[in-house]
Amino acid sequence: MKKLAVASVLAVACAIPAVTSAPAAEAAAQTASSRAQPCGYSRSHPEIQWGSPKRAVVMDLQCELNYVAHAGLVVDGIFGSRTDAAVRSFQRSRGLKVDGIVGWRTWGKLDTAFHAYVCSHYPLC
Repeated sequence: MKKLAVASVLAVACAIPAVTSAPAAEAAAQTASSRAQPCGYSRSHPEIQWGSPKRAVVMDLQCELNYVAHAGLVVDGIFGSRTDAAVRSFQRSRGLKVDGIVGWRTWGKLDTAFHAYVCSHYPLC
């Protein structure tokens, strides 16, 4: 039942298709786990900032910010003013340089916070 709840939460937050059975939920959890994180984070993410055309990477960023910072962003892949404000707020809260640029330091802090959030709420770790 918990795995079904995890899959449902991921479906809403990160556009992963919802599942309706326990075996399908387990498969979804394994798929999410194999992607390193449910939002698709990988250490190979490029540096991004306001106006970045890398929609898939921006969607991962928005998804993770929604989890760890309760940013309330629409996961649309557009790095605009709301995403920029959420990034700056996250950077400020983690003692990073507040510049709105999501480089390796910001990705690293976001990954750490996101991993801790997922592991504390869902049995994916």
